[in-house]
Amino acid sequence: LQEALALAYRTNPSLLAQRANQRALDESIVQARAGLRPTLDVTVSGSYSRTDSPVLGTPPFQSGGLVETDSASATIGVGQNLWTGGRIGHAITAADAQILAGRENLRDTEQSVLALVIQSYADVIRDTEILSIREANLGVLRRQLDEASARFEVGEITRTDVAQSEARLAQSEADLANARAQLSVSRAAYAAVVGQSPGDLAPMPTLPGVPTDFDSALDVALIDNPGIRAAGYSLDAAEANVAAAKAEYLPSLRATATYGGSSEFDRLGDIGDNTRLTAGATLSVPLFTGGLNSSRVAQALERSNAAQIAVEGERRNTLQSVSSAYAQSISARATLQAGQETVRAATVAAEGVRQEAQVGL
Repeated sequence: LQEALALAYRTNPSLLAQRANQRALDESIVQARAGLRPTLDVTVSGSYSRTDSPVLGTPPFQSGGLVETDSASATIGVGQNLWTGGRIGHAITAADAQILAGRENLRDTEQSVLALVIQSYADVIRDTEILSIREANLGVLRRQLDEASARFEVGEITRTDVAQSEARLAQSEADLANARAQLSVSRAAYAAVVGQSPGDLAPMPTLPGVPTDFDSALDVALIDNPGIRAAGYSLDAAEANVAAAKAEYLPSLRATATYGGSSEFDRLGDIGDNTRLTAGATLSVPLFTGGLNSSRVAQALERSNAAQIAVEGERRNTLQSVSSAYAQSISARATLQAGQETVRAATVAAEGVRQEAQVGL
């Protein structure tokens, strides 16, 4: 089982896809923090001008004719946000929370996949044992039919007794076919989640760390359940987005500086060069945005409300899952105990029938 879990953990497509999504989500913090850093850009341009005008006057007082000039310029600019009303800080907080929520969603996927591995592993072992039992039972019923036919030939039993043996044999053949089909289904499910055919599996080991009572199981689930934790982090992100939306009402301040130069040339050579340096700051104060900012705040508030409700929904789902799993566990233990008692009673009954047959009863 440990090898199957390790293989699925490395190669399961659902896990690999979720990990890729998480790596993509991790980049959101880099994008959010970019607003705190300066920006640097370079602009380079060039142009060609050709002017052909009539020649006027006589040398040396002549004007017009063909004039060709080339120009080139380059500018480097730097900018830095000085104040954004908290928008960048809240965006960073939201990105952090979204990343943590994504990690919990990844952990939830891991738990689901590993649970499927355990379930499919147990199903293959169970269905293999059932198939062996069905095959053995079919062999016993065939021998019983042979015995019934022989006893019918000597007049010890009736044709009805033989027909009953034939019916039991036919039912056993149908049960064997169903067992083979179910084993094929279980093996296919195992291969899908693990990534390879099961082969001969070792016996199912005892799973460690499973809570033995309902209260312990519920306490662990409410504290450590990835669905609840992901919903909590999503709520943190939604609240940060509300603060970021409200910050849109506040002014922002940005400093910029540029340095550049340009040159012009004609057919005779350099006409002139010039350089320029500019620096300044821009203060932007939103006065009216056509309702855009208020709509964004309202939208963020509703998403925060939805995230709050989702936390409670995850808690209820977890409570239901723990209750259902615990009830199924109790039922399985009771069924196992009842089955063991049935086997014990059937063994005693079979021994009694054999002893009666030996004395001719």
